[in-house]
Amino acid sequence: GAVIARVASKLLTWATGKITNMVKMKGQTAKAQAFINMQRNSAALAKPEVPKSPQTSIQPISSFDKSQDAYEKYVNAYKAYMEALQKNDSANAKKLFGDYQKYLGEYQNMMRSQGK
Repeated sequence: GAVIARVASKLLTWATGKITNMVKMKGQTAKAQAFINMQRNSAALAKPEVPKSPQTSIQPISSFDKSQDAYEKYVNAYKAYMEALQKNDSANAKKLFGDYQKYLGEYQNMMRSQGK
């Protein structure tokens, strides 16, 4: 009887910890999404207008577009990683963590190269 009670107590403690972590993760995800939305809104307001050249209809990709692309890859990789963690898919989470680190590095390098 005492062994069963001890196992049940440990199981309850473990499950409570998992639920607490999931609740914290949801809160962090909501905060991250709010931050992302704020960044996107401020980036959209700050995006410079590029006048069209009369000689060509093709416009070069500005450094802003490149940094925005790097940022979106980094954010999407983070979201995919967090979703895999929440689903307890450790094999996929490990792969996605590598993607997240890769895109985070690319984004940080892009920002450094632009002097931001």
